[in-house]
Amino acid sequence: MKLGDFLAAPSGVRQAATRPIKIRVVGKDSSGGDVVADARAEIGFVSEHGRQEALRDADRDLRAIYKDEVPSEDRRTDERRYHILHRVLRDADDSREPLAGSVRELKNALVIREASRVWDEYVQFMGEEFPDVVDDETFERLVE
Repeated sequence: MKLGDFLAAPSGVRQAATRPIKIRVVGKDSSGGDVVADARAEIGFVSEHGRQEALRDADRDLRAIYKDEVPSEDRRTDERRYHILHRVLRDADDSREPLAGSVRELKNALVIREASRVWDEYVQFMGEEFPDVVDDETFERLVE
């Protein structure tokens, strides 16, 4: 069987898992004052192709910001995480849709501490959905 055959077989596919998450977001009200809200979202998967696109886009954005300077490794990590999170965070009401319309919108809404917490949740989710070693018991649980 080819890869596409597995994905097309009715008995072998299921809706991809997502995990609900609450996120504290920041913004501005109509008078320009700072506001904070608790948002609902879903954490979903991003393909390896999508992840690589996110990393490429993050590096491109950093080149535009820093021009001839070299950004710190921390700054590069932050930018890459925001770009991946933009693809990972889904609308809680329709997980086919992204939570934020752009990486810029997401960066404006998430302080770095909250972005780090959400990143940790994503890493945990991926570890649970795609464990390094799957024993028979875990395999049966994942199939269910």
